Amino acid sequence: MTDYSEYFEQFSNVGKSLNDTVCVLVTRNVDKKIGLRNEDNSGWWFPFKQVHPGKTSLTVAEEVLQDIGHSGKILGIAHMSHVQYHQKLPAVSRVIFYAEVEILVENAHDLAWFSVSEIQKVAKNDLRSLEPLMLSKALKQTYLPVAECSEHKVITSIISPAMETDNAPKAAYESLLESAAFNAEAQKLVYYDFVCHVYPCETMNIFMFKKYLKLFNWWNEEIISKNIKALFRAFDLNSVGHLSFKDMLIGLAAMNQNTPHGGSPAEMRCRYIFRYYDSNNDGALENTEFRSMISDINNLKEIVLDDAQLDKAVEEHAKGLTIQAKNENSQPKKRARGNSSDELLEKLNGAMFEKKYDLATHSVKVRRSGALVGVNSLWDMEGTSALSKSVKFSSKLRIERVSSVDSFNLQSQANEMLQGLSYFEHCIKRDSSSNRTPKEAFSWGSTDREALGRCLINICRTVYDIISKEDRLLHVSSPAYVLGDIHGNFSDLVCFEKTLWRMGPLLTPASFLFLGDYVDRGQHGVEVIAYLFSQKLLAPEKFFLLRGNHEVRQVQQMFTFYRECLTKFGDRLGTEVWNAVNDCFDVMPLAAVVDGMVFCAHGGIPPPWFGGGLINVINEIPKPLSDPEKESSLAWELMWNDPINMDSVSTPVDDKQGSMGFLPNMKRGTAHVFTSEALENFLRTNGLSHVIRAHEVQQAGFKVQLNGKLLTVFSSSKYCGGSNEAACILADRLKLRTIRLDTS
Repeated sequence: MTDYSEYFEQFSNVGKSLNDTVCVLVTRNVDKKIGLRNEDNSGWWFPFKQVHPGKTSLTVAEEVLQDIGHSGKILGIAHMSHVQYHQKLPAVSRVIFYAEVEILVENAHDLAWFSVSEIQKVAKNDLRSLEPLMLSKALKQTYLPVAECSEHKVITSIISPAMETDNAPKAAYESLLESAAFNAEAQKLVYYDFVCHVYPCETMNIFMFKKYLKLFNWWNEEIISKNIKALFRAFDLNSVGHLSFKDMLIGLAAMNQNTPHGGSPAEMRCRYIFRYYDSNNDGALENTEFRSMISDINNLKEIVLDDAQLDKAVEEHAKGLTIQAKNENSQPKKRARGNSSDELLEKLNGAMFEKKYDLATHSVKVRRSGALVGVNSLWDMEGTSALSKSVKFSSKLRIERVSSVDSFNLQSQANEMLQGLSYFEHCIKRDSSSNRTPKEAFSWGSTDREALGRCLINICRTVYDIISKEDRLLHVSSPAYVLGDIHGNFSDLVCFEKTLWRMGPLLTPASFLFLGDYVDRGQHGVEVIAYLFSQKLLAPEKFFLLRGNHEVRQVQQMFTFYRECLTKFGDRLGTEVWNAVNDCFDVMPLAAVVDGMVFCAHGGIPPPWFGGGLINVINEIPKPLSDPEKESSLAWELMWNDPINMDSVSTPVDDKQGSMGFLPNMKRGTAHVFTSEALENFLRTNGLSHVIRAHEVQQAGFKVQLNGKLLTVFSSSKYCGGSNEAACILADRLKLRTIRLDTS
């Protein structure tokens, strides 16, 4: 059995015993107003008193009238409750009597008088519990209603796991309780503590909630007082101003720091976070509310921002989100679309952001091999059995979805290039029955190089328009495959395609993030670029490309890509192709964050002397950037830095003190190497968990480094004639999984 002692020792009410209690609903005969008492400033409620041994409930009810200084008569019983608060302790009874007084006395003996309508007005914010509201409604009747009875049992109050029949899914709150390890025994403790705190009431208002939280000793009184309204709003699932036991139980499970943040429990927890910041409780976050959330996130990460920096951070996080921001007149003020840059926001799943599914306007047919053999737009299928007569597509929708259909249009330039690359990949053997010209695998045969080059230039121009609008720091959602250096190894790239996105990125439920170094050293840098750029055109929000240190003109002129372009297309056209490709490199993003937790770049992390080590400074790197070494030191560090190699004799480990964990990169002759301490500081500053980078060949295709917080991935096997493997990393459901590719 799970040990709850450390968590549940905070329940200070556990150990108490309760007594039978009498409450009196007192009305004044002259105006039918109801007398309520605000005991201990905990909210207005009936005057009540414990029943001690030897006394009857009626006697105690009469004593209550005497205690409040009024003489009157008891008319009957309004409500009786049988309350079991612990399975091994005797149950108690709570009896609410009707009483009527004759004398008109205003607010004497701590008693205030409320009409039924006044009770309705103060019910949400000022009543201690909801019983006065429920019972006061009965007073409008001519005759007193028959007394009601209720029973509260431990076994019926706890939430037991539902029996899983026919694979029926659990309710979200059941998953949350299970994730928090709130089993039946744990829930019984919470129930015991809750009932003891609210008794003789049944629910808890904000005043009692504040006292309750103070007993936990989780925060000091100042923090509780400052945040109590937001915390109560988060717990108040039905927005009635009062918490039931179930409200409290689920709220405590959501707030428990030991509850794993993933799946359905994470969605539930994020709904609590949303209500916490929705200060006006209107179901939408206004600008000020969203700003408050971003401010708190940065405070938790110990990131100090001034107003201008906070405004910029809010803008960064709001990019791509579908947030309905409102002005004072509740009119839409601005709207942002897309994916969140922070794990917290990403998991809100529509509670916070207005995400909606749309019907894709194309239907595809796929062979067993994964090849697409038929693509039809739905409006071309009108009148067939695939669409009922009630389905009509407007001309506006057809225009809006042209780009979507183009993704599957085999005559589009991107798809034509991919068909050409498929031809390039395959060997065509001599066959007397076929008119096809034989050729070797991974060759263009008799293809018109002029047409090929012009097609690639046109693709580059279109890709430039797409990636020039992307941020320098991308925000990618999981699941995501992360690939490292390709270096002109088109054969391995095709292997990755057939393994991971055989039907194409659009029909694969994942994103793909490439960390750079697409060209040089390998024979087929042109083909690698043609493939990646074509896929970027077809799936711009699923295929992401970062810049590596070989996506730089001066580097390519030292290595092979420049010569490769001239060899394949001739001096004139080859130079045009080379410049068109590099124009795209000049505006390419330099880093990415997956789910707000995993930082990705080609080389490594930036030193803290750039923007205090905050990653949002990456978005300030200018565009275009044709010579990063001279134009942006930060970009150069992201593309060239390495983790320190303690086994390398060239690493000056003796110079670590005072260097903030960054040392000259002796192996590269430029940029820096960074230590484990530098990595930990970077992760802590930005609230990250891991870093994925490329830049260095690894025998297994990957390497786990620096206390398991850094992963290096290399996606080109047999690099420069070696024997290394190719690998990628899958970020999915809070796991980083390494995948090695068999390219034999």
